[in-house]
Amino acid sequence: MFVVVPAGGRQHVSWIEHSVSVVGHSVLGAPHSGNVVGWQLVTSNGRSICRSVAFQADFDGALRALDDLRVSIAELDVSATIRPSDHLYGWWARLDGRPAIVGARWYSSIRDNRAAIEVALRSLVSARLETGKAALGETGHHNEQSRSQSVPVHVDAAVDSSLPPTLGAS
Repeated sequence: MFVVVPAGGRQHVSWIEHSVSVVGHSVLGAPHSGNVVGWQLVTSNGRSICRSVAFQADFDGALRALDDLRVSIAELDVSATIRPSDHLYGWWARLDGRPAIVGARWYSSIRDNRAAIEVALRSLVSARLETGKAALGETGHHNEQSRSQSVPVHVDAAVDSSLPPTLGAS
């Protein structure tokens, strides 16, 4: 799913704060004004698996960033992390030395965290981008009345079991 949000808005800030908490340092790129576009991998039941660390200035930029990531999946450097405050586990991945992907949630066990990494990386390769539209507002809810824009959504993130195991998970 591609998410269009106002730069500096509540959802944008929340997304960045989560990325910073997982990665452990600032992940901010160049400042944007207006709307920004990020992507998140979502299962068929609507659960977010992972998302982009960076936002792009437009949809085409976000699509290019996702395409670059998908063709470079074997080159990702995946890192597991632990949140000291509650001992939950998370993960993130670098591409060319820069944070690129962050797990969308925290997990209570190392095993669940590793499984989430595996599902996310396999699903990124096998996910299909659909041409549907969904209006997302400031809170990210569908059909919200606001200054939201229509954004393309992918809905199928099924895992292809014929893919090789992920590399670089630590």
